[in-house]
Amino acid sequence: MKAALDEGRPWEKHDADFHLAMAQATHNTIQTHMMFTIYDLLRESVVRVFRD
Repeated sequence: MKAALDEGRPWEKHDADFHLAMAQATHNTIQTHMMFTIYDLLRESVVRVFRD
């Protein structure tokens, strides 16, 4: 994610993938389901927050 950010490439997918992987690593099915559900929203919100 940092390399993509430093190089000016999109990094939002890396961030969302990281959070999804953390949810999966917990073996918490509810949290994993929530992350899959909000995956696109998470990516979009991160872009908005860091763009403004």
